[in-house]
Amino acid sequence: MRNRIIVGAIVGSLLTIGIILFQNLGGFNEVTFTTLDEPSIVLHGLTFEGTPQDEQIRHTFEKVGGEASKRSLPLFTLYYVEPAGKLDTMKVFVGIEAQDSIPGFETYKFTADLGIVAHVNAHRLVMPGPNKVKSKIRTHLKNQGSKEPFLYLDKIIDTESVQVIGLINQ
Repeated sequence: MRNRIIVGAIVGSLLTIGIILFQNLGGFNEVTFTTLDEPSIVLHGLTFEGTPQDEQIRHTFEKVGGEASKRSLPLFTLYYVEPAGKLDTMKVFVGIEAQDSIPGFETYKFTADLGIVAHVNAHRLVMPGPNKVKSKIRTHLKNQGSKEPFLYLDKIIDTESVQVIGLINQ
């Protein structure tokens, strides 16, 4: 009987510590939304196609990330094909929203009638995954009577702040 009380106290203490830690890292923060009228986003960057374990993906992120750091700009990602596992093929564009073109970088312009921005603020350990955020965007838009986005861009502000931009054509 006494051992059960001790074990119960330990389990209860660990759960309490876990919940407090989760809260302090922003795990209970809500995703908030804003809209953009006729967004036009021009990105300069590089495309990677391969597996998540390929060394080239690291070089792609380092090269574009270096430009982003040098210019104090956030990093954008566009996953054309998201991997389901470590050995699956993925295709991702990594870019920055710079005013001028960058030698050796591809340039893409994304336009739409409407944009929705999901603001996610939490530590990366407790931040909701991309599919969960996209699901929240779709639910929000459905409640507003809007169409679903045809494209999602991830804007990585820092390790604790990400914006997911959905582009919508009416």
